[in-house]
Amino acid sequence: MRRKIISSIGVTFTDIVGGVASLDLKPAAAAETEHDRIARLLTVYAGIRPLFAALTSVRLIPPDWRKAIGAFMESLDLLAAAL
Repeated sequence: MRRKIISSIGVTFTDIVGGVASLDLKPAAAAETEHDRIARLLTVYAGIRPLFAALTSVRLIPPDWRKAIGAFMESLDLLAAAL
């Protein structure tokens, strides 16, 4: 069965569902270190990145909002690459 592409950048519904399903959505422990908090941020981001990518191509979302989502994604991608 072919996965349906839901955006012009090739993200599929299956990608989004799988990313969200991979997340541990329990609240973070209060005693985490800075490194642990950054690692959790990047783990959660990896799971919802397909959703953000799809949102950047939804025409109902204003262009400036889509650009902001893209800039946020780029910033977290750079952070992830630096660690």
